[in-house]
Amino acid sequence: MIDADHRVPRKRLDSRTRVADGAVTVGVQRQMLTLEGAAGDIWRHIDGRRSLRDLVTYLVGLYDIDAATAEEAVSDTIEPLLEAGLLTLGEPR
Repeated sequence: MIDADHRVPRKRLDSRTRVADGAVTVGVQRQMLTLEGAAGDIWRHIDGRRSLRDLVTYLVGLYDIDAATAEEAVSDTIEPLLEAGLLTLGEPR
């Protein structure tokens, strides 16, 4: 599980995003992932400035859930995006 800390997720510059029927499909070249619900909201909220902790806070307010549940949702979303090479995690700028 990824700790929701001060690190900032950044999207690959060549990643593509498509929204259809409430689902967000993201990818590069031939590798695509479909993100639904909170995962899609997380992807849309990643702007290269907001930290993992900021994403947790965003989900808590958006869905009226507790921080532990939001942290798990952020981790469950960020991990496969990192593995697919669609995101990097870095220090705040």
